[in-house]
Amino acid sequence: MKSLKIAFLSVGHGDSSVIIFSDGKSAAVIDTPKAQITFDYLVEHKIDSLKWVMISHTHADHSNGIIDLIKHFHKQRGTIETIYYNRDTISENQKTRYKTRYIVLLREILSLINRNIVQNPGRPALMSSTFDTNENIAIKILHPDHDDITKAIACSHRKNDASVVVQLLFGKFSILFTGDLSAHGWKCLKARNLNLSSDILKYPHHGTWFKSVPDMIDDINPQYVILSYGKPSEKIYKLPASETINYLKTKKIKIFSTKSSHQEFVITLKSIKQLK
Repeated sequence: MKSLKIAFLSVGHGDSSVIIFSDGKSAAVIDTPKAQITFDYLVEHKIDSLKWVMISHTHADHSNGIIDLIKHFHKQRGTIETIYYNRDTISENQKTRYKTRYIVLLREILSLINRNIVQNPGRPALMSSTFDTNENIAIKILHPDHDDITKAIACSHRKNDASVVVQLLFGKFSILFTGDLSAHGWKCLKARNLNLSSDILKYPHHGTWFKSVPDMIDDINPQYVILSYGKPSEKIYKLPASETINYLKTKKIKIFSTKSSHQEFVITLKSIKQLK
């Protein structure tokens, strides 16, 4: 029976998700702040092709390891077909070190493409994109659209709300990857009247709480929620928020975290199994 493996990696304060496709040899990666951890996971699972690598948004805890991951994988493992990213939220009132880091990231992406390390030109990760489909799998980008990116650029504190939201459908099951989407971004996503129902939710922004969380959880109606956090999430950022944990518990949702270990799920056409 065909299956997918979905892994939410333990990378400290940050996100890194890996999708291993049914052939067992190809995968996709959404975000990584720590290239070595994600690379080691791909090696452990004998992955020799990355169908795509995606940067949900350019905060360091999501993007810092992407370039090194691609370079290491290309040199030691195999091919990288496509990189998806958006040019989000660089503005005049941002601190110089963030602007410099952002520009360096864009230059590195262009260099990877020009040197054919990434086979296809970098593509914008924008709403309505659908890719990697066969009779049982569909992967859709639900957010952002061009207007969301424009608003994010105009409002420097809204980079999180331009996070790429990806929905993966396999058989009757659905997984939602939400980056660091926050209240305003959720409002924009909800207004599109999409079917957001998903069995697994990679909870946005490391367990943060905002007033529309109950609405979000009701619309998605997940069976499992993944909270991606670790040092220094709890001490410095006070994440995950106690309100988030308490609310998920009242809804009797199964909660998993990446604080101390990877969280892995095997999905077949008939079931979802969480691996210990």
